[in-house]
Amino acid sequence: MSAGTGRAPVDVRGRLVAALDADAAYDRNPVGAAPVRTAAYRAAVRAVTVPVVGMLVVPSGMTSGERAAFAVGARAAQAELVRAMSVAIAPADRF
Repeated sequence: MSAGTGRAPVDVRGRLVAALDADAAYDRNPVGAAPVRTAAYRAAVRAVTVPVVGMLVVPSGMTSGERAAFAVGARAAQAELVRAMSVAIAPADRF
């Protein structure tokens, strides 16, 4: 169970990988409805580009310096994720 929720933890990474695998399989054999809609891909990419600072849940018990470092690390991780996605779907020679 997840702490305080009374529910089993959800393997969100596993669900995402399974959805991407199903979508790749659909590309090879497009029968029926696509497992992942184009709008869902677009929404996922947009969600990653939202500034992370206001959404951070900082662990309790941190000093102000630790909180600042945590925020810097979160922004750096998001920037790297956005960079990797940009390289994959928006190459510099096209946009």
